[in-house]
Amino acid sequence: MVWIFGSGGHAKSVARIASLLNVTISGFIGPGEDKSDDDVSLSNQREKVGFLGVGIPESSISIRTSIIEKLSADKWTFPILVDPTAVVRSSSIGDGTLIQASSYIGENVRLGPHTVVSVGAIVEHDTLTRLNVFIGPNATICGGVHIDDHAIIGAGAVVLPGVTIGKGVRVAAGSVISRNVGDDLTSFGELR
Repeated sequence: MVWIFGSGGHAKSVARIASLLNVTISGFIGPGEDKSDDDVSLSNQREKVGFLGVGIPESSISIRTSIIEKLSADKWTFPILVDPTAVVRSSSIGDGTLIQASSYIGENVRLGPHTVVSVGAIVEHDTLTRLNVFIGPNATICGGVHIDDHAIIGAGAVVLPGVTIGKGVRVAAGSVISRNVGDDLTSFGELR
């Protein structure tokens, strides 16, 4: 039995995947809450297992990070959740990672803890993501890319081979990134 942290569309997607995998859901918890609909304190749960279902508008990375830190300190664990329609080759996947429908994860990819790979995203060979990275719907991450902590790759963006995306970077939807992007920057359009 697991808890889903979040209550919007992203949480519903997580719940759908969990149900496809026959995982029993204990309840949904919205950001900032620590009780279920049944008024059960989360800190007193015997089985402290949860999925993050908090979406990624720009402000949500800090919410996700806060939830991860708080629950990890309280000894919660976060299973890996992979939609049955996703293709995952020989790769390493960190705890709490979510891989959504029709995604492709290539050979020798290392996905860090709490990475989200959205619907239809492609992550090619020899790519590394760090902590709490979000890869948007239909984004393409070419081979040998390094994506640092808390980065967001927008829907339909393309990151070309060998590029490094810094910590906290936001790549806008539809962007094409062909060179390294430093920490805490927002990148959009065609970066050559």
